[in-house]
Amino acid sequence: MLPSDCPFCNLPPTDAVWASALCLALRDRFPVSPGHTLVIPRRHIPTYFDATTEEQADLWRAVEEVKKALDVELRPDGYNVGFNSGEAAGQTVMHVHIHVIPRYRGDMEDPRGGVRGVIPGKQKYGGGGPTAGLPADPFGDLLDFLHGEESHLSHQLLRAMRRADRADLLSAFVQPSGLDVIEGELVDALSRGAAVRFLTGDYLGITSPVALQRLFTLTTRFDNFWVRFFAAGDRAFHPKAYLFRRDRHGIAFIGSSNLSRSALGEGGLDRRRSGVMVEEVANG
Repeated sequence: MLPSDCPFCNLPPTDAVWASALCLALRDRFPVSPGHTLVIPRRHIPTYFDATTEEQADLWRAVEEVKKALDVELRPDGYNVGFNSGEAAGQTVMHVHIHVIPRYRGDMEDPRGGVRGVIPGKQKYGGGGPTAGLPADPFGDLLDFLHGEESHLSHQLLRAMRRADRADLLSAFVQPSGLDVIEGELVDALSRGAAVRFLTGDYLGITSPVALQRLFTLTTRFDNFWVRFFAAGDRAFHPKAYLFRRDRHGIAFIGSSNLSRSALGEGGLDRRRSGVMVEEVANG
């Protein structure tokens, strides 16, 4: 592959999320998970082992910087980091690129074996069955969330949505800024078959028609997404609740935040909330 034919040698500079004199980092256009990032050298180099010592060191420095940024932005539960070297190892673009793939609890049934999965039949070893090593409650590590400067409600909603196969979202007010926060994860959840119900209304005339149009457009793309609108009239209608379920487990966020960027971020109130079993919320 010549540099003139290489997709990594012809990237617009604005695509980079991190850069140094020797390396660039950019989001993968076909991500395995939210935040999937590629680290590449600026020079056209076929494989990692063809890079100079300085380039190799800078590639790993870039990996570290990308991880730090993803920790803040998406708060993943783990990472797979690595590269393919040669066609026999699956390399298709002959310009070395290191994958930084965030991983989230519940993003696959049994992640044990990690990168051994390059040969699927060799990924699992040991015993214990397909669910061995997984937490009994896929939402268990979210139970003690306390909103604050370092952990806004939006982070927890997105983490819960990644793990859920069913979700019920209730927000009296919906703004485009709120959809900007959740739409990527919502589309990912719908694409993998999660059933999502959404209820909002017209109380005080605050819900944005633009946001409603965006929600309606999603219903035309996914038959597992249902949106309902409550015409409040002169009645008060100001509920907020976000319920997520997987198998027989679930978690609920109930309280102060409507679907807008400010409410899900720094504008929300500090409030303790607990996880609840699906049996307690399924018919509520």
